[in-house]
Amino acid sequence: EAPVPSPDPEAWLADVPASSIEFYEQVAAACASLCVCVDLFSVSSGALGLRYLAPLCSSTGGAIYLYPSVDESAMPQDVYLRMSAPSASAGILRLRTSPHFKAVRHYGRFFPDPTIPDLHHITATDPSDAFAVDFDFASPSGFAGAATSLPPTLQVAFQYSALVCEKPPPQALAPQQAQGPAAASGTSANGASDEASGGARAAAAGPGGDGRRYWLQRRLRVATYRVNIAATVADVYAHANPDAVVTLLMHKVMRVAEAQGMQEARLLLRDWLVVLALCYHRNVHPSLPLQQLATVPVDLHFSQAPQLAPLPRLVYALLRSPLLAPFAEGQHPDLTAFLRHLWSSLPPPELVRAVYPVMQSYTTPDQLAYPRHSLSRAALAGPEAPPIFLLDAYILIMVYYTSRCPPEVPFPPPQQSALRKAVATIRNERRITPQVKIVREGGEDSELFDQLLLDEPDGHDTSAGGSSGNGGFGLVQFLDHVASEAALQLQHEEQQAADAGKGQQR
Repeated sequence: EAPVPSPDPEAWLADVPASSIEFYEQVAAACASLCVCVDLFSVSSGALGLRYLAPLCSSTGGAIYLYPSVDESAMPQDVYLRMSAPSASAGILRLRTSPHFKAVRHYGRFFPDPTIPDLHHITATDPSDAFAVDFDFASPSGFAGAATSLPPTLQVAFQYSALVCEKPPPQALAPQQAQGPAAASGTSANGASDEASGGARAAAAGPGGDGRRYWLQRRLRVATYRVNIAATVADVYAHANPDAVVTLLMHKVMRVAEAQGMQEARLLLRDWLVVLALCYHRNVHPSLPLQQLATVPVDLHFSQAPQLAPLPRLVYALLRSPLLAPFAEGQHPDLTAFLRHLWSSLPPPELVRAVYPVMQSYTTPDQLAYPRHSLSRAALAGPEAPPIFLLDAYILIMVYYTSRCPPEVPFPPPQQSALRKAVATIRNERRITPQVKIVREGGEDSELFDQLLLDEPDGHDTSAGGSSGNGGFGLVQFLDHVASEAALQLQHEEQQAADAGKGQQR
């Protein structure tokens, strides 16, 4: 039987009038021109159309928060985190490179200047936001001449405004409070005028009850980086950063999905991994002729390049993510739009955590068993497997008690236990407060834990972007599929070489 297609959660958006869409786009442009940052806090179990509201935040450097219900909302914590975090506004970012290479594509919440090359505008940002840049050679010779001249150099200049708070020393607090608000309107504590040194300061408010005073300060940060040139392909592999690679892949496939559709983005992402595996295969066996190369299995574990080893699993997890996977039953209709906005600014380590959750296990709430497990049921099975698991999926933290857990182990874990402290540490480190669920195997919400075991097969065909109706692809099946695609490509190249040789003989 043909599989039943998943319902389209955004089908109703087709009825949204174009005037409404244009309205939010115009409001976003107006706010960005005034350096007004818009944050969106949404609480709803149904669709709100965040896809059309997102420009209000993405264009202004704002954030989107999505809560399925009031009971599960962490809005007070998120509002406090958002308002208390340091931020920069009216930013200008300039990229300069040495003559051998250039910036060609940019990703993240910054916008190119229409007239000045390599100059970008940032409405608002905070220290945890990340931006990505693609570079290319300025000429076909690449870095050939860089060995005898200036090594590859990148300079980043970032100018922005920051709200500065100054609290006077205790001995100066009493006289200042006695003089009233007018006493602090002239100069700063070190005697410098608010209008000094390049317009650095502009008084924003007088002192409050505690003697603090605030002003906007214009700042400039310049960083210059020089890098060595890889002598061999092995050097390139050895210095690859898998987290950064996956971050760039995520930005690229998001653009493809918006322009050409989700299935095309999935195919391109899978083909990228096939091409990477083929290039690695050729570079590891450079002396083998094509005919023999086609008989050697492709190594998707990247045994001779450990830095590349996480990439197949991360690419697979990205294909399984709500950004690229078909709509799942029970999924919030606005989850994809919410994650698209959130992930677009995450730095690589945080994005990898969001794409492929981290699962660790505990023997008791106070004793850590293993710091890392694969996301498979094999980690949970067996008589020697730990009874408690902690799964961190970035916006969701799950504590899972298996059926093997001894009855004397307290449920839920005590507040002072090591497990609870680990959960609290994770929550405190996040820019967005993750939801915490503590469940037992077979109980309420335990199906959600099973869904986060990404290495297990799902109901969709992760290989090509469609629904297969045959139980789906897991990590093992996906790696086998990629290896077979690489082998087919080698066989195709071998056949082409053979046909070309026959033509020359004729």
